[in-house]
Amino acid sequence: MEERCFQEFFKRSPIAYSCHRAIFDNEGIPYDYEYILANKAFEDLLKIQGTDLINRTFYEVFPNGWEGEEQWKGLVQNAVLNDTSAQFDLRRESIQKWIRVLVFPLHHELIGCIYHDVTTEYALNEETKKLEKELFNNNRSLLELTKKLEQKNKILNDLAIKDELTGLYNRHFLDQWIEKEMSRADRDHQPLSMIIFDLDHFKRVNDVWGHPVGDEVLKETANLANSIICAPDFLVRLGGEEFVIIMPGSCIQRALAVAENIRQTMEKYKYPIVGHLTASFGVAERIKSESYYSWYKRSDKAMYRAKEGGRNRIYPSEDQDRLLNAPVNIKWKEEWASGNPVIDEEHRELVECANSLLYLFLAEVEKDGIMPEVNKVLDAIIKHFHDEEQILLEMGYPDYENHAEIHKTLHDKVFQFKKSYQADDLKLAEFFSFIVNDLIIGHIQNADTDFFPYTQKYAIAEVQVHTI
Repeated sequence: MEERCFQEFFKRSPIAYSCHRAIFDNEGIPYDYEYILANKAFEDLLKIQGTDLINRTFYEVFPNGWEGEEQWKGLVQNAVLNDTSAQFDLRRESIQKWIRVLVFPLHHELIGCIYHDVTTEYALNEETKKLEKELFNNNRSLLELTKKLEQKNKILNDLAIKDELTGLYNRHFLDQWIEKEMSRADRDHQPLSMIIFDLDHFKRVNDVWGHPVGDEVLKETANLANSIICAPDFLVRLGGEEFVIIMPGSCIQRALAVAENIRQTMEKYKYPIVGHLTASFGVAERIKSESYYSWYKRSDKAMYRAKEGGRNRIYPSEDQDRLLNAPVNIKWKEEWASGNPVIDEEHRELVECANSLLYLFLAEVEKDGIMPEVNKVLDAIIKHFHDEEQILLEMGYPDYENHAEIHKTLHDKVFQFKKSYQADDLKLAEFFSFIVNDLIIGHIQNADTDFFPYTQKYAIAEVQVHTI
């Protein structure tokens, strides 16, 4: 009864089974296997009739062997000789399937085998490998695109901050960077100097030999100057034949020495085609809290003095200790008219405030007598900023937010200057220079004029409406 149950279980089991007898060579090594039993599930899986297998050896049934034969033969031999189990996968091409075989010993030369169809698993693995390969290729393509994008962004960034002709930093970069450098110099109590130089008689080069030769001269000049300066100093082409060197940590004495080195090098150098050329230099060391505009104007003024003094020479700023480079009386200019009566009236009042401060400075009034007037001017400026913002907002000025932000920056900065002046950390000339040149006149000329076309157009439209 038990034997019959076992036979029925073996035959009807949904799992594929087979039983084999090992055939040994003279050295006791199994080299082939005779089929003894195979159930219905085995026949269905392998697509072969059991009657075609029983009492036949493996190589009689499969004379051409199976894929991976050497691997599984070794595993089966080890299972027979060492009485251990083994598992391996093999490919049956005739049925296009991957079969996983578990071999286990039964008794001496007898072994049993259990078979599972793992084709789907291999298909999933292949699909996974395919997807992984695609993902790898996509990632590699993405990395390549990212690298190209980074290269293009670098090119665009260089175009934005570097001079296309000479490869030097340009004015745009200087405008972005200089405020940070000045703040660092003030914070660390470090000197900061500027050299401005301009090629002498450069127009003659373009007129006589043409602009291509002039371009080569500019590139040669950039290379000469760059070969002399060293970090953290850096060279900027402002435009045309004018260059500037910013020198963090350098006092005016070192800046003058560097300028002289460049001047002598250029004087001795023979440019291709045009021969010898010279340049005129202006040098200024920045005073603590001095605005960039004032510092630059002092350097530029020194350079023009060098031009007027005969060229091919270096002049330091003659007013290193006096920063208020403004006329005794500032006159209203018609180009400062915005077209809005409220804004124009307040601008006129601010110009008069600037003149009043100039008078107080030239009269050398004591600090106690100056501060009440300074506070009145600052109150007038704050009121004007508020009124101007309200008018631009009501008009729908498209760049309103940016203009309001400029006001905020100036508002914060002027009170920093005031605090420094009251603490004796800032000279009166420097404080007045900022109020007059940057806060009043400079702001009208450099920032307010941006909205003049808008307010003037708005004023004309208002007149036309009232006329109708």
